[in-house]
Amino acid sequence: MYQDGLSRSNTVVTECTKFLGKSGVIYMDNVPAIRISELFLIRAEALARANKDLPTALADVNRIRTRAGLTALTTQTQAQLITEIALQRRLELAFEGHRWFDLKRQGQDIVKSTGNLPYGDFRILAPIPLSEVQVNNKMLQNAGY
Repeated sequence: MYQDGLSRSNTVVTECTKFLGKSGVIYMDNVPAIRISELFLIRAEALARANKDLPTALADVNRIRTRAGLTALTTQTQAQLITEIALQRRLELAFEGHRWFDLKRQGQDIVKSTGNLPYGDFRILAPIPLSEVQVNNKMLQNAGY
């Protein structure tokens, strides 16, 4: 999914080619907004975290696994199922921009080669644009900005 390409300044850059457009240009058209596999994983996670209807959550995960050529899982505990759902989200939705939000939603640190970002760090939450803060005197800027 990675290949060398050219930036606007004609320097060589590495590009992700998961979603090529009709013309062969990366991310110019035909980028899915949401996929059915994402909906199954959302429902599975909601059911598993609420500890309700674990068989349906497991069935949703198994739909993703079997479509991907993996064997179906058998009975799972709530914790095992939540771990498997997180793994399947990471694999199924790779390079689609979900990982950052998954880590934030789950209260996990962002681990990067350039330096880790602990969950409690103020940079997890982006600054509110100054123009928005200025128009509403009741709005407070996010901490740290």
